[in-house]
Amino acid sequence: APVVGDPYPSWPLLSSGSKGQNVERWQTALVKGGFLPNVPTSMDGAFGPLTTAATKLLQGKALVKVDGIVGPVRRAAARTFGFW
Repeated sequence: APVVGDPYPSWPLLSSGSKGQNVERWQTALVKGGFLPNVPTSMDGAFGPLTTAATKLLQGKALVKVDGIVGPVRRAAARTFGFW
């Protein structure tokens, strides 16, 4: 079942090692939220250690499971922070 507030229900799960446009969009949201620095290398489309750490920071602030994985619940949480 879709999660209410998920801005991108068609996205796959994103986690360490993921690559591509969806990762870049997630990184852009993390930059907008202040969890990643606003430099080109922060939005390279590769879900590496910095993106994982920023994702975990967001998860902690959103009071959702802190595991570094981006799925529907985390995207919805990011929306409540005004990322999308």
